[in-house]
Amino acid sequence: MAKRIEKSEWKDAVVLALPRGGVPVASAVAKRLGVPLQVLLVRKLGAPLQPEFALGAVAEDGSVWVNAPALRYEGMKPADLESIKIRELSRISEQKSKFRGGQDLASMRGRKVILVDDGIATGATVFAAIEAMKRQEASKIAVAVPVCAPSTARLIRAEGVELIDVIEPERLASVGMWYEDFSQVEDEEVLQELEGASPHAKRNPSRLAHQIAERLLPLQSEEDFAPLLARLRSKRVVMLGESTHGTSEFYQLRAKISSYLAQNEGFSFVAVEGDWPAAFRLNRYVKQGAGKSAREVMRGFRRWPTWMWANEEVAGFIEEQRKGSRCPFYGLDIYSFFESMDCVIEYAEKVNPFLSRLLKQRYSCFEPFERDEFAYARSLQRFPEGCATEVLSNLESILKERIMAGDDPEERFSAEQNARIAVNAENYYRAMLASDESSWNVRDSHMLDTLDLLLSRNQSKNRPAKGIVWAHNTHIGDYRATDMARAGYVNLGGLARQSMGAANVALVGFGTHSGRVVASHAWGGREQILPLPEADSGTWDSYFHEALKLRGWRQGYVLFEEADREGVFAEVLGQRAIGVVYHPGHPARGNLVPTSLSRRYDAFVFVDHTSALHSLHGPHDAGKFPETWPRGV
Repeated sequence: MAKRIEKSEWKDAVVLALPRGGVPVASAVAKRLGVPLQVLLVRKLGAPLQPEFALGAVAEDGSVWVNAPALRYEGMKPADLESIKIRELSRISEQKSKFRGGQDLASMRGRKVILVDDGIATGATVFAAIEAMKRQEASKIAVAVPVCAPSTARLIRAEGVELIDVIEPERLASVGMWYEDFSQVEDEEVLQELEGASPHAKRNPSRLAHQIAERLLPLQSEEDFAPLLARLRSKRVVMLGESTHGTSEFYQLRAKISSYLAQNEGFSFVAVEGDWPAAFRLNRYVKQGAGKSAREVMRGFRRWPTWMWANEEVAGFIEEQRKGSRCPFYGLDIYSFFESMDCVIEYAEKVNPFLSRLLKQRYSCFEPFERDEFAYARSLQRFPEGCATEVLSNLESILKERIMAGDDPEERFSAEQNARIAVNAENYYRAMLASDESSWNVRDSHMLDTLDLLLSRNQSKNRPAKGIVWAHNTHIGDYRATDMARAGYVNLGGLARQSMGAANVALVGFGTHSGRVVASHAWGGREQILPLPEADSGTWDSYFHEALKLRGWRQGYVLFEEADREGVFAEVLGQRAIGVVYHPGHPARGNLVPTSLSRRYDAFVFVDHTSALHSLHGPHDAGKFPETWPRGV
């Protein structure tokens, strides 16, 4: 096809590819002609119940082409396309961030333009692209495709556009049948083609690293924390992330930031991605001295992965709080199903033996499953009613229980929360039958509900409560700035922004380039100190590594402004995401999250070379249901 394009006629043209399939084809054209290659972003307007049936298409500048016969067939009017158009323009905005760093397409006024796709059937996106180029007053327009349906070819030529194709088969059937290899083109392949096809379109890695370096702030001395702390102090909630569950520096930095906020800025508590009962034992030690030391309390932690919270870094933070501001320490997670039920009964035995017997009777619904969450989840396939009524009734009974003289308010609140966990955990295992995203969403919604309860409980007439959260980036980084939203997932950080207002929530992501990490090769397996290979080329982690080298620093951070929601930091690149199960020899197994950095976080902290957490006990009892299921985060 490229050979059919007359070089002399198109030597000063611009090749515009329709991604993603048109990009590898357009790359060959741009290389042969020696002209720039760019992408023109166009999306099909699919029928509501048949997304592949094109009612029209929209280009990135808002140009719309309407398939009038198809619209009449669906019984719709052009005005009915407005909501579909808005949705597709939103997706175009995401592609713009991925493929052009959020930049608008340069004006094509007075330019010769060759529009390239992998083939044309009905041609909806091509017609929208033609409309966009006419609107921009391109001096000459050609459409170049390897294969085109004859009926569509006639319509393209009727637009006064030159059509350059190789095959116009009598029966097209599908574009893919005319290819030996018609496998899906991925985003990374698009980016590689754009970098390699034309020097005008090439993304210069050093340039991106320099742009990051210009914005980097150091994190070498105590004074270097000042700009970050100034940004965080006025927030209602500060969420501090991590890109692994086993990196010492992440825990140390979170402890340092949290200690300052608790001591100097009136932050009321720290809530972590951990079990409520285990964290509450640490909370009692911090506030009441219940236990010889933080390490002694942590040695009783048995749920896998124990290293997440039973480690020297957390122990040091807890001891500091015990001696200083005594900032409360809570767990946000949902996995302490049976342990939480035990805690509810234990509390009831102290305050109301009659109530205790009633609670035991209801919770006995779970006895046939022998404390095996998987067994309970499987049973719901045959008996969908399960024990939902029993856990809900027990929660209502605990909430209605009269406060008796001498009741410890903290113990009562903990019992109520454990009863809530039993309800939400039952719902979590029920949701597992539907999909991973359903159970994930139950879990993160529970985290948000718990955070709301803690904020309400810790506020006073004179002082609104402010809280700190420690959790994996996958939980605290806004889900709408990753591929999570498209897959149907939500998360704590995004939900908090939506419910509390983005101005009241600070999301701080953490990343690293290389080092060592505590993880395991299998669920419930032996914890190990594993190598953390250098970050993949072309990821945010690799560019921050290069930026730190330019600065000569070991760690640093960037504070994002509103303007950064567009531009270089809004580009979608991979960012490292390692869970409790990790295989260093297979880094591509779910260990990268496509991320628009400035939309996912309010600040990003990067430590170039990191070390492993200092676990308090190595080999340990493996729980039947691992914390951080199903994705290790």
